[in-house]
Amino acid sequence: MSIKKIILFSHDGCKECKELKEELHKEEIPYRVINVLEQRNIWELIQQEEDNIKFTPTLCIESPKEGLREFLAAGRDFNNTPEGITKLKNLL
Repeated sequence: MSIKKIILFSHDGCKECKELKEELHKEEIPYRVINVLEQRNIWELIQQEEDNIKFTPTLCIESPKEGLREFLAAGRDFNNTPEGITKLKNLL
């Protein structure tokens, strides 16, 4: 089993992003943050490549060894923080 890396696409002032960060800390799930306002080019590329990713928070689960990545996007894959955390844990 490979180690999966979590990236949280977020931005300042996003209430849902803050809640998800707090829950990730509480669950001791390591992640790194990409601020979509500071890294617009990355965010726009993901939105072009993935169907219906429009909102933050969005989680990217990378499996570097397999070269795979999956996305969990607010409004597409989950509607609230507990649902997002549950779906994330199922992918880890």
